[in-house]
Amino acid sequence: MKVFFYMSPRLKKYSFHEDYFKVLSEGDHVATLAEADVVHLFGTWDHRLATIARKAQRMGIPYVLTPMGGISPWNMKKPATRRPLQRLCYLRSLVRHAGAVITTTPMEKAYVLKTKWNLRTVCIANSIFTHHISDTEMLAEHAEAHRDVLEKYEADKAAVIAKKVVRALSDELTAERIFLEEKSEVAPKEPQNSADHYTAEQAILRQIVQIHSRMPHRNIPHSYLDELHRLLNETDYDEDLLDATLKRMKLLPFARQLFEVMTQATGLTEGFMPAEAKKGHTEKLIREYLTQ
Repeated sequence: MKVFFYMSPRLKKYSFHEDYFKVLSEGDHVATLAEADVVHLFGTWDHRLATIARKAQRMGIPYVLTPMGGISPWNMKKPATRRPLQRLCYLRSLVRHAGAVITTTPMEKAYVLKTKWNLRTVCIANSIFTHHISDTEMLAEHAEAHRDVLEKYEADKAAVIAKKVVRALSDELTAERIFLEEKSEVAPKEPQNSADHYTAEQAILRQIVQIHSRMPHRNIPHSYLDELHRLLNETDYDEDLLDATLKRMKLLPFARQLFEVMTQATGLTEGFMPAEAKKGHTEKLIREYLTQ
């Protein structure tokens, strides 16, 4: 798993914070957001953290927050003239939208939970300050937390995509049924199939939407295209229904340019495309964002 680490410059002024940061960033870290699966932020009272968090959200990357003691009774009140405004402007949102909050002491965890800003709060001891945990154990626990956050994020996103696909497919089937009924003097005796019966179409549409969702991230795993290639080649689907539903979802131009990329990337041939491949600006971006 690739993680982008960022610590507030205010914290890096202290050698013990920087040592902690260096230990944690020894793993599979990356230099840019686009390369990351998860973002890990350290600190609290710094608007730059909130800026990076918002950017990660727009790119579709979950983030983890380690407050480094910043969320405590003392720090929440002092300086009294600035803290309420900072909480309102960015801190509460920063904590609330984190995939997880990682505290370093039980007392800190209890206080973060008391705020009720984020119940996905765990405690992982700091190996710089205690001998009860080694650097290796601390790294392993952080890696597990990162995996949990990414898995939950992907599961939640998959559920949203599935609902979106079923709704669009159902709308298209309903429109088709109404059209047929209007053309026919006698209403069909048999009820029209619901979207639940179109599992192959759902799977293909979900995969296309999943790939499309990675565009803001600027990072599309090649395996996503491989899976779409497999579905197009190995499943029996209704080409006309897929084409119409992609139009309804306003994804047909994207899908056509995606198929153009797949002609070279996966060997997809014209006979297995539900819509004609097309070159264009998006096609060039997909090629640029494609990763192994």
